[in-house]
Amino acid sequence: MLWLTIDRKLKEPLTAQIYTQMKDKILQADLKANERLPSTRQLARELNVSRNIIIEAYERLLAEGFIETRRGSGTYVSYGANFSVRRGEELIFKEEQRSNDEHDLINFRSGIPDLRLFPRSTWAKLTYHTIHNCSHTVFSYGNPEGLPDLRKSLAAYLLKVRGAQCHPHQIVITSGATQALTLVAKLLLSKGDHIIMEDPITNDIQSIFASSGAHIQGIPVDHKGIRTDLIDSYIQPKAIFVTPSHQYFGEYIANPTSY
Repeated sequence: MLWLTIDRKLKEPLTAQIYTQMKDKILQADLKANERLPSTRQLARELNVSRNIIIEAYERLLAEGFIETRRGSGTYVSYGANFSVRRGEELIFKEEQRSNDEHDLINFRSGIPDLRLFPRSTWAKLTYHTIHNCSHTVFSYGNPEGLPDLRKSLAAYLLKVRGAQCHPHQIVITSGATQALTLVAKLLLSKGDHIIMEDPITNDIQSIFASSGAHIQGIPVDHKGIRTDLIDSYIQPKAIFVTPSHQYFGEYIANPTSY
């Protein structure tokens, strides 16, 4: 199956449509050299067109050197028919490959632990056990708010560890902090609103809230967290963003009970 499409409403003949699509796939290396093509009879049946249309398209591709026939074997994409990767793309690929291979470099990016210490064996065992014993419904799209069992477990955990009473329906599972904060910004903030944030804070978080059109005011932190005494009294912020358990690039862990 070549995933070709034809449109009988177009003025362009069906033969030309098939020829153009196949040529583009060869030039873009979607169809690679020495790859066997379906027979004219098979392709005509799949596209529900006359076999003569496919034969004519194949003959044009053959005449231009894009395909070749092999007696007793079939029709194949000709070697060297597709364009090679441009030099610039090769350089980019080699640079990325080189960077990934330099394991001795120290990454100073915050928020990323030493991935070499990830417990792969334990994770693999738990993953196998979970997949082997879970319901088949887990492999479907599921609820957009997240798996119900996961939200139930989180609700119980938050009550036990954080003392937060919430219903599973009040929990939304996201793919990470960026998606979660983006949803919060879209729900809470409008253009012209004010939001107070700890300073320092990552540029990524600032960009998320700034994209809503809100005005951001940075407030320094100390050993107790954000300096609330420095917040302008005339400002009525729509939201205040803090990280009470650990400040970004801070030298201390704040005590949430101090607020």
